[in-house]
Amino acid sequence: MLQVIAVRRQADAMDLARRLQKKKFPAFVLSPQGNKLYRVQVGTYADQKSAEAAKKRLENAGIRAIVKHG
Repeated sequence: MLQVIAVRRQADAMDLARRLQKKKFPAFVLSPQGNKLYRVQVGTYADQKSAEAAKKRLENAGIRAIVKHG
């Protein structure tokens, strides 16, 4: 799984997830846990290699991401 951003406003997270979906990324928003941040994530991917390839595609689209395990 890749995490793209963590923000306080749900509307900001939803907007980014929709934009990523239009670019054919499997993006979704995770509701806040203890820190009240909405997380936009992309994935899931079967293995590390697939996640790294998706990360590179995101970066080519101008979006930074980090690989999340678990």
